[in-house]
Amino acid sequence: MGLWNWLKRLFNRWFGKKRQPPQTPAPTPAPAPDNAQCEAVFMELLEGVDQGWTRGNGKGFLMGKGIKEATLIAWLHEFAQRVGQNREQHRELGRRLQKLGNLAWGELSPVAARLARELLVVEEPRVQGIEAEFGGDGLGIEEEEEKDEVEVWFERGKAQYMQGDFLGAIASYDRAVGIKPDFHQAWGNRGVALGELGRTEEAIASYDRALEFKPDKHQAWYNRGVALYDLGRTEEAIASYDKALEFKPDDHQAWLNRGIAAGNSSYSAPLQAFALTLQYPQLNQRGFAGALASYEVGLTFCTQDQHPQGWGRLHRAIGRAYYYRGRASLYSHGAGGSDFQEALNHYHQALQTLSPPQKAPSPLAENTKAPSPPAENTKAPSPPAENTKAPSPVGEGVGGEGYNPEYHLELIRDLIKVHQALHNQEKAKEWRNQGLDLWSQLLNHPHKSSQQKRQLAIKFIYFAQMRVDVLLEDNELLAAFRAAEEQKNLYLTWILDRQKQHILSPTYHDIQQNLLNPTTAIILWHLSDLNLTTFVLLPGASAPIPFTTSPEPLKHWFHNWETTYEEHREAKTSTESDWRKTLRQQLQDLKQLLNIDQICAHLPQPVGANDDLPITHYPLPITSAKRSIHHLILIPHLDLHRLPLHILFPETFTLTTLPSAQVGIEKAPSPTGEGVGGEGTEGNNLLITQPPRNSLEPLPLAELEAQVIAYLCHPSHLIPNDNATPDTLKQHLAQPYHRFHFTGHASHDFKAPQDSRLLLADDETLTLRDLIHPDFHLSPFALVSLSACETAVTSREAFDDDYVGLVSAFLSRGTRQVLSTLWTVPESSSALFMMEFYWQLTQEGKTITEAFQHSQQWLKQLTPCQIVTWYHQRGQFFITAGENIQEEKRREQVLDIADQLQEQSVVLQRQIDAGEFLADLPHPYYWAAFTLTHVC
Repeated sequence: MGLWNWLKRLFNRWFGKKRQPPQTPAPTPAPAPDNAQCEAVFMELLEGVDQGWTRGNGKGFLMGKGIKEATLIAWLHEFAQRVGQNREQHRELGRRLQKLGNLAWGELSPVAARLARELLVVEEPRVQGIEAEFGGDGLGIEEEEEKDEVEVWFERGKAQYMQGDFLGAIASYDRAVGIKPDFHQAWGNRGVALGELGRTEEAIASYDRALEFKPDKHQAWYNRGVALYDLGRTEEAIASYDKALEFKPDDHQAWLNRGIAAGNSSYSAPLQAFALTLQYPQLNQRGFAGALASYEVGLTFCTQDQHPQGWGRLHRAIGRAYYYRGRASLYSHGAGGSDFQEALNHYHQALQTLSPPQKAPSPLAENTKAPSPPAENTKAPSPPAENTKAPSPVGEGVGGEGYNPEYHLELIRDLIKVHQALHNQEKAKEWRNQGLDLWSQLLNHPHKSSQQKRQLAIKFIYFAQMRVDVLLEDNELLAAFRAAEEQKNLYLTWILDRQKQHILSPTYHDIQQNLLNPTTAIILWHLSDLNLTTFVLLPGASAPIPFTTSPEPLKHWFHNWETTYEEHREAKTSTESDWRKTLRQQLQDLKQLLNIDQICAHLPQPVGANDDLPITHYPLPITSAKRSIHHLILIPHLDLHRLPLHILFPETFTLTTLPSAQVGIEKAPSPTGEGVGGEGTEGNNLLITQPPRNSLEPLPLAELEAQVIAYLCHPSHLIPNDNATPDTLKQHLAQPYHRFHFTGHASHDFKAPQDSRLLLADDETLTLRDLIHPDFHLSPFALVSLSACETAVTSREAFDDDYVGLVSAFLSRGTRQVLSTLWTVPESSSALFMMEFYWQLTQEGKTITEAFQHSQQWLKQLTPCQIVTWYHQRGQFFITAGENIQEEKRREQVLDIADQLQEQSVVLQRQIDAGEFLADLPHPYYWAAFTLTHVC
């Protein structure tokens, strides 16, 4: 390989020095590849041929790269002239060219063979046969050509898959199976590509076709299990894993996934018996015991000497099962020590094979004991599924059994967590130091690309979070803050890249210059397993002020919040849920856990600041700060994105929420000192949808809301109910409107965030996946307001990605601000909020931030009688407006809006008189869910 790399460098010297004369670009759709591109493609082609590629492999490769054979042949002729005088240096190149010449590949092989003969004394040419899966010997010319074409389409599909063109890959595989219907490899790879697009049912059908032609294809059974598990069909997934293991019982990944599925299943009996379950009846268990059974039986097939990596990973899985059961016990009963000790024992077993070779498994002297037998009939949350993705269609198999530093680092992460749970802080710190060293080595590996390093940083974000804590311990405040900001931006690259921003961590000086001004401060939160840290950035300060506390109370708070909210979300009755009953107190508790009072004590405030969630008088410890802070930029982290942090601060502040500092850094503070969020009101033209008609409950107040806002934001375009289809909406979203307002229903997919959707007419949808697709044309709106439930939600499963939801989809496409909701809000309060928001925006001349904050506080203080008065007054406004319109149709439309507003006033008054108006609008359930997220 050293000689081969030398040849590559030689190519670079030749083509790097050649100066091309200026040419007028040809009027073709795609420019012809230059010498450097041809060289890169040819080098890959030769390497593939050396590894055994056939003619069809090569043709498919070139098709996937978009390189025509004629172009490559022309380049090769020129190349032959260059190397002819240096034959003695090119024996490795000649050997590979000889192999290419042996393929009998049209005009390309003779050129390659001729060049090979010039470079070395060659053997007699021999044609390599077609690979076994494409047919046997003795084929006629037509059959050979057909097999060749099948192989071309197959290779093209693989190349397209690797480039992320999943639709193209599916089309290529379709062509392959169209020629050869029993081509099981193509059916299997087609299923993987369908799975990448979220078309899981179709993926399963494709795997079934592969198994129809090759019933013992364990990869297809395995991938089928992954797809079924993704659909929640857990028992069917387990059955598929059992079939995969029937044909390949030493596939440790199948045992791992089977354990995860069994741990999350509550079935008392399996769907069907297989040879494995008959031989090992403990595999019929489910819950915690079922997970352990899968891992332990897997160890009998994946032995330490034959499958060291699999053996280690299965021991790690057993440890994780005990650890997560211990965590669950800790939350519910306040104890989980024995489970944590069992986890530690198995982690030490795993260290024997997952540590670097010829090194001691642990730098720490720790006692271990044999694991106890699995507890019977116990159920605990299973650990998060890891590595459950189907294998890539290029190269089926588990991989080598050598040392894998990433597996080692995952294990170190588990050891740190279990030592923390056992309060072994010194040992946790020792493992933390070793983990940070290994993490740093991985990130600085010379042979990893920038993209690979970025992916590693995201995968092991735990250590990046830990690095912030270490820097804080060392009092490196600027470095700690920058590391915290860098973490956020690693996950936000899909937003930053669209904005052509490539800085992952702006300097403290950059943030001071571009986001802060004398009246603006930043509050940035950072969560890790060790600390909850809040950074306060004041204008002109030399460093941020950090507030650090234990994250455990906040974790307990989140656990309770998630549990009660899920029950509230799934409730089918009108009875007030526990989450709603305790919401006010939960938000008060959150305020204390986040130390909002302590934070505010460091913010110079206007005289007379007051909040209905009482806060003591704030001293002004910074003597140089003669001006008070009026505006706060809030930058949440992880779960904090889901919460109404803005309502925890005094009403005297105007508040902006940003995903990260870098996302908003492009807008410098204005001369008036408004900074981020100080937007104007220009450009009122608006695209708006009436609630689409579908199978869900009608929304009469939302229809009224849409009509009112459409009038207030004239000129505007209102898409009627029946016309709110995906095609219509896509067409209009590409137009240069200034704002977009959606009324109707929305759904957040907690399991697959990219399938979160806006529900349109006839039960069609517009998903997050649609919004971020490169072919989807979306205008860069100044404001998107989503008057639908849970549009600001990010799912628990998505928090390793920090910021995934419908809001981030719009931000990634250039929208500057998104108004959305954090939980389900009654239609009555949502309509009031949105109508008042747009009234303040258009009639009172407020900025978006001011209108938002006013509307939230207004709704919070509203009484039933004031609602009646508000509807009556707005009705009078529309009566006056309608009477002044000359055009008859337009006048009738406006007067109809007036009638609806007046009618709502009368209806509400009747409810009040009858004692039927039950809404307690000051309750945060009605007003606190609304949130405004900025991007610049």
